Amino acid sequence: MEKKTDAKKLALSAVMIALSVGLSMIRIIQLPFGGSVTLFGMLPVCMISIMYGARWGVFNAFVYSLLRLAIDAGSVAGWGLTPQALVGAVIFDYSAAFSVLGLSGLFRARGVPGVIGGIALAIGLRVACHIVSGVIFFAGSVPDGRNPFIYAVCYNAAHLIPEAVLTLVGAVILLKEPHTAKLFGVYPKSSER
Repeated sequence: MEKKTDAKKLALSAVMIALSVGLSMIRIIQLPFGGSVTLFGMLPVCMISIMYGARWGVFNAFVYSLLRLAIDAGSVAGWGLTPQALVGAVIFDYSAAFSVLGLSGLFRARGVPGVIGGIALAIGLRVACHIVSGVIFFAGSVPDGRNPFIYAVCYNAAHLIPEAVLTLVGAVILLKEPHTAKLFGVYPKSSER
């Protein structure tokens, strides 16, 4: 029975990662130095964590980060970064920034409010990763006279606030339906019917 459960978990996770990759390619807004508003691109990866917990979620979100990096490698190489800055940007803008999405399921036992809080925390940590990258590795790209921290906050807020709203709205819509909520394991077992 355990092998069947593991196979289901792996298969469903692979489908959700593929769905996130596909949805992340539907870009509503694209910013010049990376970052975009996608059509629910983060939602499936967040839902893996909600279904299976944060530990499994972080692993899957890391796999997602590698796929996103592979897809975006051409544009990342075109940013004109030094080798050290390129490595830093890969670590903070891809590996760390997308891996933290796996923390979305931290509060899943608290139902929909916990899911909203977990997704908000994960996206907040993603924003922090991008801001750190912006301040450390992209400070030279900031227009003259501007504060690199404020610029990084504004630049990343421009795409991550709308992305966060879409992800949270999508999660709430999915979890309003009791059968979908049960599929994602949001409600404690005692309340399932």
